[in-house]
Parts: sequence; C-alpha cells; structure tokens
Amino acid sequence: MLRQFTSILFFIVLVAAFGAAHAEEDGPALSFGGGYTGKADVGDHDGSVSVTHFQAGASWRGLGLSYGLDAYSWDKLSDLPFGGGRKPWDRLHCLDLSYSMDDNPWGDFGYFAFASGGAAYEEELGGWNGGIGGGLNWQATDTLSLGLGVAVGADVRGVHLGPLVSVNWDGREDGAGPFVSLGMPSTQVGYSFSRALALRLAYECQDEIYRLRDDSPVIRDGYMRVRGQKLGLFADWSPLESLTLTGGVGWEFDRRFESYDRKGNKSSRYGVDSAPGISCDLNWTF
Repeated sequence: MLRQFTSILFFIVLVAAFGAAHAEEDGPALSFGGGYTGKADVGDHDGSVSVTHFQAGASWRGLGLSYGLDAYSWDKLSDLPFGGGRKPWDRLHCLDLSYSMDDNPWGDFGYFAFASGGAAYEEELGGWNGGIGGGLNWQATDTLSLGLGVAVGADVRGVHLGPLVSVNWDGREDGAGPFVSLGMPSTQVGYSFSRALALRLAYECQDEIYRLRDDSPVIRDGYMRVRGQKLGLFADWSPLESLTLTGGVGWEFDRRFESYDRKGNKSSRYGVDSAPGISCDLNWTF
C-alpha cells in the first residue's frame, strides 16, 4: 500500500517537474488536499461509516494526472446491510489521466475538447473507465460566456452519453466583485473581496464506481458505486499570485452505495444518511 501510494505521488510530482522545466506561457500546477466526512448510518441499520479523503494532482498545458484516496472507518459491522459482519473495505483509490484543450479561433466563438481515462479500485488496479467530450463556447459579453457540448463515458456498466452545459459570469473588477459558474458536475456562486480573498458557495455531484477485491464480503468479483451530492461554503486565500489555499465546510446528502456484478448489472442499493464534512486544499502554480 505505501509503495503504491509513493509511486503514484512520485509520478504526479514528475509531471509538474517536467512542466516546470519546459513551461513557456502555461506553467505547471500542483494540488494537494484532504477532508473528512462525518459518521452516518448506512441503510435502515445501526451500522455507520465515516470517510477521510486525500487527493493530489498535477497539470501542465492541458495534461492532468490525479490520484484520490478515500479511507473508510466502519462502526457496528454486524449491523451493516452488507459485509456479513466483516469490514466491507478499507480504502478506495481513484487514478485519472486526462487531456483538455480550448481555443477561440472565430472571434467570440471557440471550442473545447477533452479525453480522460483511469481506474477506480480497492486493492488491485482495475475498474477501468474513460470518456471524451467537446463542444462550443460563446463569449456573449465581456463578463458572460456560454458553453454547449456532449460527453461520452464508458465503464463496467456500458457506454453513457450526456450533455455539457455551462454558464459563466464574472463581474469582478480589479480582482473584486461577484462571479457565477453554473454547470455539472459542479456549480458555484462567489464574491472576491480582493485578488487575495474570495468566498464561494459551491455544489458538487459525486459519482464513482470502484472495482472491489476479488474476495470482497460485499460482492465477489464485483463493483461498488459511490454516489452523493455536496453543498459547501469555501474560502480561497492567495497569499501569493501562484499559491491558493482553500478551506471549507459542507453538507453531504443524497448519498448511496450501489453494488454491481462483474458484468455491470446492478445487484443492490443502500442509502447513506447525510453528514457534515470539512476540507482543505492547496494549489500551487509554477
């Protein structure tokens, strides 16, 4: 486990270091973060779970590499609706490699495109997934931009098609003022008090499907989909132009676990109670 984590972290830093050595206009960036989701009951039982989160990432000129780790702490194992009295899982990992690009070759009109691939798993690397998407942007005014496109994703359940819609309005002048970003899977409304300090109300939809270990007590040779929504209040502080620290509190709701067999067929669904959460992040641009 430690060797795997160290190797992934090494490659994340390597992407940023390579970018630092070759950057011209678009410099590389590193991000690190962590958080905690409080204890919540699972299903209609007394068994409960809390989650500690960690993530790290690097990006450079559209190329991105990210790693996420969720460590689960279970209580009253015999009262959980799955696992048979055994710990369902300890840690879930998510590894993603992506590339994105955008340009405005037609005046106020432009395009965007992206592709990603990765793995989400409990122990052995697996749970492969991928997606591509793209669309058009329109800079309607100096402060308002609109985006419309389509995305295609694939995982063990099959191929999925969905729309991409975004509305961005930036009313900041000299670094201060309101701003709005509407879209999926995240939406935010905020106000910048200066170039160094901003406050945001943000919504996020969370959805990931993980490959469980072969002998999992939840479902053998199967998968677990972790879903939920999060609403939080966050403060962004930039003591340096290249460094931003973010901290916030949130409420996680509409949560559920959904198990799937090896062929991608849904097996069971379990609700998870709402719970509070906290998070902190660091973003550093070279």
